[in-house]
Amino acid sequence: MDPRVVAVGRLRVLGAVIGILGLAAGGLAASLDGGTRWAVVAAAIVAAVLGIVVIATARAIPLTSRDTGPDDTSASDLDAVAEQLDRLARGVTGSGGERSPALTTLTPHIKRVADRIDRLTEARARAVAAERDLDHARKVYRAILPLSTRTAHGVIKVAGHCVPADDCGGDWWVYRKLSDGRLLIAVGDATGHGVHAAMIDCAAHGAVETLAAMGEQHLTPEQVLNAINRAIRVPGNKEVGMTCFVAFVDPGRKLFEYANAGHNFPMIGKIDERRVINHLDVLTGTGDRLGDDTEERPLEVNTGSRQLAAGDMLLIFTDGLVERSDKQGRLFGHRRLQKALVGQVIDSELDGLGTVRDTIVAAVNEFAAGTEMEDDMTFVLCMFDPDAPASSDTSPTTTRR
Repeated sequence: MDPRVVAVGRLRVLGAVIGILGLAAGGLAASLDGGTRWAVVAAAIVAAVLGIVVIATARAIPLTSRDTGPDDTSASDLDAVAEQLDRLARGVTGSGGERSPALTTLTPHIKRVADRIDRLTEARARAVAAERDLDHARKVYRAILPLSTRTAHGVIKVAGHCVPADDCGGDWWVYRKLSDGRLLIAVGDATGHGVHAAMIDCAAHGAVETLAAMGEQHLTPEQVLNAINRAIRVPGNKEVGMTCFVAFVDPGRKLFEYANAGHNFPMIGKIDERRVINHLDVLTGTGDRLGDDTEERPLEVNTGSRQLAAGDMLLIFTDGLVERSDKQGRLFGHRRLQKALVGQVIDSELDGLGTVRDTIVAAVNEFAAGTEMEDDMTFVLCMFDPDAPASSDTSPTTTRR
């Protein structure tokens, strides 16, 4: 059993015992006289108050905190307090009305217990403040993720999935409609996960939002990556890093432009006349990871473009998808991902792309069989579908919703 749980239970029992002994000592005082009576009365009052304080402190101790568990010293002091109070309750006092030796012995133990209670109270306050800060960070991180994970912008459909391994993740993604009719999609994966990674994600997201609202007519995927790189860089801090893939989908020119900074190779799915995915192409070439450049070695990213055919579907994902492991330590991998996609029928409605997304999630969950996630998992599907019925424009514009 967790020693913190044992210690807290012990505190509660001792608190109750101390309080009861205090009451017993108070009753015993009525049958005594002289200095002994007042010594026992004083001890009874101290015991009753201390019993209440110990019980209240035990209830306030955070069982999950690693640095606030009681130590052996505090436990031995509580044992000594209980022993001396028991002696007082049994009337073991000094002779001739002298101050009780038990009361004399009790005083330093009470002081040490009181000091320990103060430290536990302060630790509890720090734990509460840390939990409050974590909750704020969690809310900020959640706020940068798209409000909708399934949307349509004219002939472009988008469906995404993002599950952090911790309360605050290192993965993020965003889509934005540009004024010239193009759609911007970015997927990033910061180093690690937790509050530190979430802070980097927020900086990257802010860079995308700012660029999407300023002069986007001539904006390119490479410019977006450069802006993100400047936003997340902290001089002298090599722990700040991010892989990122940025795509611009231009339905007017039937063109897909992209830039890759150390990210996983995306895939493009092809469909046949029955709208069945029958082939997957891989976009190779990654470039440098964001945050790894120096003054002597500027950032180099991989860029490219591709003409879009009706029904082409882009899949962008973080390594948490293909590196999800099962109980034997095997990885889900690219082959299982391709197997989950090929043969899927994409309905012409928006729900069709959502169904493909849900199929991937189901395949990963079945493979992992309930094992704990070790990394965030994010992937985004984007389909150019001019042959489908017109969809309402539900994509966010450059104005933050």
